[in-house]
Amino acid sequence: ESFHWLLRGALCGEAAGWRGLAALMGPTAGAVGAHYFPGIWSREEMAAEEVLLELYRNGAKRLREFQGTAENEFLLFLRQIIWQLGEGKGGAGAAETMRPELFEKLLEGLAYVPRQILAVSAKGYQAREIEKILEIDKKHAEEVIEAAKEKLRALEGERYREDTVSGGWAALRAAHEEDKKEGCVSDKTFVRISEGQITWREKEAAEQHMASCLYCLDRWTNFQEMRMYYSSLPPAADGFIESVVRKMGFPTQEKKKSFLAKVGGMLKR
Repeated sequence: ESFHWLLRGALCGEAAGWRGLAALMGPTAGAVGAHYFPGIWSREEMAAEEVLLELYRNGAKRLREFQGTAENEFLLFLRQIIWQLGEGKGGAGAAETMRPELFEKLLEGLAYVPRQILAVSAKGYQAREIEKILEIDKKHAEEVIEAAKEKLRALEGERYREDTVSGGWAALRAAHEEDKKEGCVSDKTFVRISEGQITWREKEAAEQHMASCLYCLDRWTNFQEMRMYYSSLPPAADGFIESVVRKMGFPTQEKKKSFLAKVGGMLKR
């Protein structure tokens, strides 16, 4: 209800709603934007500000495209905005080292969790970060990545590069888009899985689908990545929030700064 209140306030053009969204979603937008597009946004605050202003422009036109109601649904929507902005500015992101055909060979014969590990690794994350994103043991991630490197050495020979397993996300994403088909897992199903509000049969069906659909595997690991940032990062700093709402045209709120952090903290409980 609290997130719905903030969202409704922002859509109605209320400063409190935009302050709340900036406090709540700014840090995640900044972290993800700076991770994938460091050549465009050298600091997380730069990415966060641009994403929030994009949502606000033209009478909140982009924000009105969001059709969900819950925070977790909004995270996937927010990621799409970040991606569109980054790619629109010509962001190349991480080095394009992993080719789609190689990635598919690496996944051959792998179980559900190892497939997720390699999908997150290809997004530029190391084992210690994968541990947090997938909530698995770091040693397991290290073993899967090392096995993938050994397989790559055999496949690539002299062309092998040590960073191949942890790069190439943009090319992979484009290839995965082509794998989209009827019956793909919905965003709402991802949310229900993460919140434990799904039957084991539905969960099993979703996991079986992701075992053969790279598009859904990519989206599911994207969602886990966003949730990790969202749950672990503190609300945005008051100075950042006031800077953003000032650029939106709202008057600053100098004497009630502590309230903004409280809002963000309450919503994440």
